[in-house]
Amino acid sequence: MKSSVLLPWAFAAIVTPILMTAQTTPDSKPLAQQRKNAPARDAYIVKYDVLDNGGGPLRILYSDETVLEIQKERGRVKDGNATLTQDAFSEVQVANDRQHIGWLADYLICAQSYPCAVAFGIFHAGSPPRYIEPDATIWEWAFLEQGKQIVLHVGLPHGDVDGHYLLYDSGDGRARGRFTPGQGLAPDWVRPLEERQR
Repeated sequence: MKSSVLLPWAFAAIVTPILMTAQTTPDSKPLAQQRKNAPARDAYIVKYDVLDNGGGPLRILYSDETVLEIQKERGRVKDGNATLTQDAFSEVQVANDRQHIGWLADYLICAQSYPCAVAFGIFHAGSPPRYIEPDATIWEWAFLEQGKQIVLHVGLPHGDVDGHYLLYDSGDGRARGRFTPGQGLAPDWVRPLEERQR
């Protein structure tokens, strides 16, 4: 009789800690708190956001629930002798392949009261972010060829009416083309940005 009374208590003493441990495993964390080193090969970008009302890191959520954060860049852009920290991420876009994500890296330069996009960032899982610094402020941009190429429309912050267009490869960041309006027929890679302006 005594052993039959003790048996349920003994069972409860063994099982309760196991159940409590199971409820606090990393898999039970909210999705936004889960972290993995890298997404699976077949994972794709589901969504993104920029934390702290646009002033924080860029957070990317993949289909396998991996969450990656890209911090603001520091050390690449200088204003005189001062090394600047990226002020914000803007114009974030995901390519049609759902593997590439790009953004404008905005910096407070030349004592202006607002940040200017002087660098372009691109990220593909498995590689560090790549930065492209054209010879002018970036006005707008777009992915081409399912994320394999990028076209930038650049110019001076003030006073430049037409600017010029630059074509880059996403993989290696190499320049592949340049076009200035008024100097002949625009190549096909310029058209996606020209159509936006109409």
